[in-house]
Amino acid sequence: MTSLSCRQTKKREDPYIRIKTIFYNYFPEVELQDVLKNGNFTFPMCLTSKQRKRDLSMLDIELSIRSYNALYRAGFRSIGDLCDGIETSRDLGNIRGMGKHSQRNVMCALFIYQFNCLNSNQREAYLRKVIELSLESERNKFPGL
Repeated sequence: MTSLSCRQTKKREDPYIRIKTIFYNYFPEVELQDVLKNGNFTFPMCLTSKQRKRDLSMLDIELSIRSYNALYRAGFRSIGDLCDGIETSRDLGNIRGMGKHSQRNVMCALFIYQFNCLNSNQREAYLRKVIELSLESERNKFPGL
């Protein structure tokens, strides 16, 4: 089994901070806490089947060591495996070693990867869709809003 040790990786920036920067660069007027909810936000999977089948390792997205090892133990070997697992409602919380922080880390890293795969014309539209989905899910939780 291949797992990472602390000596093999460099300290990476929290992906949640990178997401906040992305949103702020495109929509400085949007209240980010309403959309991002501390990393618990909704976003559509937009990777094409061609992008999923490239067999890119999960090392290509910026996961924490704990998140990577937990996903690897659960059988996820590529980004395509991870996307397919999430789309088929595989709950990351049921994976041993995947607490709330690790789940947030995985989802944020996947969001950043998808965003970077989009061309510049598609990025703003994708972020608008994320904002709509997040605000809609918040309204569904609290119908009186």
